[in-house]
Amino acid sequence: MLLLAATDFRCTNSDVLTTQPGQVTLAMQVSPASSPRFEAGEFKVTRVTFRPVDAQADAALGNEPYSFVATPQRVSLTNPDTVMLGSVPLADGVYRLERVSITEPSVTDTNPNGSCSNNPGTACVPPDNTACGGGSTTCEPATCLDGVLSRPGDNGQLPPPADQADTQNVSTAIDITGFTPPVTFRVPRGGQSSFKVILNGTAFFSVFASAFSCRSTGAACSKPSGTSSVPPPCISGYTAPTSDQLRPLLSFQ
Repeated sequence: MLLLAATDFRCTNSDVLTTQPGQVTLAMQVSPASSPRFEAGEFKVTRVTFRPVDAQADAALGNEPYSFVATPQRVSLTNPDTVMLGSVPLADGVYRLERVSITEPSVTDTNPNGSCSNNPGTACVPPDNTACGGGSTTCEPATCLDGVLSRPGDNGQLPPPADQADTQNVSTAIDITGFTPPVTFRVPRGGQSSFKVILNGTAFFSVFASAFSCRSTGAACSKPSGTSSVPPPCISGYTAPTSDQLRPLLSFQ
C-alpha cells in the first residue's frame, strides 16, 4: 500500500481548521486495471488539489489550494487494489476538487503482435519465427507499433529507451481540470470522510499508446540532438494526452 504524506497541506490564520476538525482520506483505484496489449504499466500521481466551496473559507485560503500529495507516488495500471493517498484534518464543510495531476505512464508489451510471412493467418511474436515453421519465413509485426516494440533493445517498452527514440517530452505531468459539474466531498465536524479517485486503466493504456506517431517506412526517425537516427519502424513523434482526453477516464466515490 502506498501512503503519501500530506505535508503539502497548509492552513491559514483565518481559522480554516476548527478545534474539532474532521478527517478526510484520499484514495485512488485503477479500474479496470488491464490492457489487451500491455502486460504492465505504471504512472505517478503528482498532485491532487481542492478548495472550500464556502466563499469566505475559500478567500481566506488564498491562492494556494490544499493538496494531498507532497511527493510524486507510483500507481500500477494493472493492480486494481485501492491505494491510500493520504489523510488530512479539515474544517467541517464541503470541498471541491480542483486538479488531479498525473504523469504519462510507462508500459510494457513483451509479446507484440505479428503474423507469418508464409501464412498471414498464423499468429507469431516478432521477431521469433518458430510458430511459422522456422527456416526462411519471417514473423512480420502486425502494426508499426508492434515493429517498434519488437525491435532489439526496446524490450517492449513504451516509451522506448532513450537510445531508440526521442522521449524527452514523455512522462511529464498532465493537469486534469475543468470538472463539470463540480466534484465535491463533505467533511463532517469531528468525523471521518473519504474521497476516492477512480481511473479507467484500460482506456488510459489506449490513450497513451495512440499518442505516439509511428513511421513504418521511409526516412529514419530522429533522436535527441547529437545522437544517430533510428530506421523505421520507429517513433516519429509524440503528442501528450490533454486534460479533455483524460477527464472522462476519471470517476469519483
